[in-house]
Amino acid sequence: MIPMRTDSYHVDTNSPCNALRSEYISNFAIRAKRKFGPAKKVKEYLAMYSEDKKTKLNQNSDRSGDRYLYAVGHISGCHINPAITLGFLVVGEISILKGLFFIIMQCLGAVAGAGVVYLSLIDTLMGANLGITSPVANLHAGQAVLIEALITFVLVLVVKAVSDVERMDIKGSAPLAVGLSITAGHMCAVPLTGASMNPARSFGPAVVQNSWDSHWVYWVGPNIGGIVAGLLYRFCFKQSSAESI
Repeated sequence: MIPMRTDSYHVDTNSPCNALRSEYISNFAIRAKRKFGPAKKVKEYLAMYSEDKKTKLNQNSDRSGDRYLYAVGHISGCHINPAITLGFLVVGEISILKGLFFIIMQCLGAVAGAGVVYLSLIDTLMGANLGITSPVANLHAGQAVLIEALITFVLVLVVKAVSDVERMDIKGSAPLAVGLSITAGHMCAVPLTGASMNPARSFGPAVVQNSWDSHWVYWVGPNIGGIVAGLLYRFCFKQSSAESI
């Protein structure tokens, strides 16, 4: 058996192509992983919901994003989320062109992941919506936008804080902090809006299943939250190099 030379393998973490590829793969993996499972499990999950309500499998919390921070965070920053990308874009921390391509790859990855799961489980869906996000019937669209904006605001604010290289006071795990902020958002908003917090996450299943009811909510709300969080952190909370010493 010939030993592998690990020093001959190197990933260019500054390569734009590698950054775009990592955003695509991360979104693909998250969208596929959080919905994939044996057909029996899907049937059991569907049985948990009453027949008079629109089935929403998206209520299975998406807490796997923190794992991908470890995997590809050193390459692209592992935004995974257009709202996070906008939070960096509005304060000039990434270029407009890079931000645009990040968002495109995030959406394409989400569509591919949702498509793989849909094709794999199509015989077991029984007419259910696999991962579609939509507000509950008695929730006004404006309220749904506000809820998505608030929970995404918290997420992006945490991401901005833990990714700030000038912060010397942060000692814990950045991926864990991000994962807990996602969990908190799910605990608060899953029964109301599905707690998307991520336009790409809602876009993938919507494209695959051609379901666009109230879809705009999941672009407007999270993106507003991401932009406000990015601006607030930059102008109110970000430390300068002199302050961090």
